[in-house]
Amino acid sequence: MNNYPKTKEEWWKSVDNNWKNIRALIVRFLPREGKEFLESFVITAPAAEHIRLLQVKDILKENLPSDIAYYAEILLSNRDPKLLEILNKTWWGMPESIEIRDISGFGVLCDLCSEGYLLEKEDDCKDNKVMAISSDD
Repeated sequence: MNNYPKTKEEWWKSVDNNWKNIRALIVRFLPREGKEFLESFVITAPAAEHIRLLQVKDILKENLPSDIAYYAEILLSNRDPKLLEILNKTWWGMPESIEIRDISGFGVLCDLCSEGYLLEKEDDCKDNKVMAISSDD
């Protein structure tokens, strides 16, 4: 069972506690112009892999810093929510293979991406209130 972060503070603490593995994933998988992906993985979800590759093409069009590890560390030290963008792009860079799940930090990366909403400012969330509907049946 995963221990998802439940607050912004827990989200950043999870990054801090797992930074070595997260940083390694960023360096290894974040799509960047001029970076060749030389590893081979058995694709276990071909349709999802097709969509992933389309997303990677879009990421490659972006002008990411050349020293992405250093840039990510600056974002981390400043507690800059832009780090979430780097983590999401790293996730998109990972092939759709069951083997990926065995790589150190993968589960934490997934948790951080799925719980990234925690980094939103409270004002940004006010428009997204959920209304409860009750029934007297």
